[in-house]
Amino acid sequence: MVREDSLQPATATAVLSGCTPDCALEAAQLYHDGYANEIWLTHPSMRRDALVELGIRYPSEDDVNARVLRRVGVPAKAIRVLGTPVVNTDEELDVISSGIQKRGGQKVIVVTNRFHTRRVPSLG
Repeated sequence: MVREDSLQPATATAVLSGCTPDCALEAAQLYHDGYANEIWLTHPSMRRDALVELGIRYPSEDDVNARVLRRVGVPAKAIRVLGTPVVNTDEELDVISSGIQKRGGQKVIVVTNRFHTRRVPSLG
């Protein structure tokens, strides 16, 4: 079962983790279509300690998504990484909800993969 709501202009488009680069590309299209002036990226918490100890830089998902967005013409000033590390979808929604409250906005378009659409019906 997939849930898809009709699009309306929003304060931001938020990209959930786990669907790089598809969700970032979808968010970029929404940005270019004028649905929101900002794209928010969540910051997945990931243990990279072992790689760092080996001297291997492993980019975070939000870093990769930001690069994808920039590559398809989204200006850096329109990309905002929500800095609180998250582990799951519930935490992502909490961080996004907090972000919208701080911005004084009312709506966020959440972009996720088809599997998660039933779990992301609303923020609040």
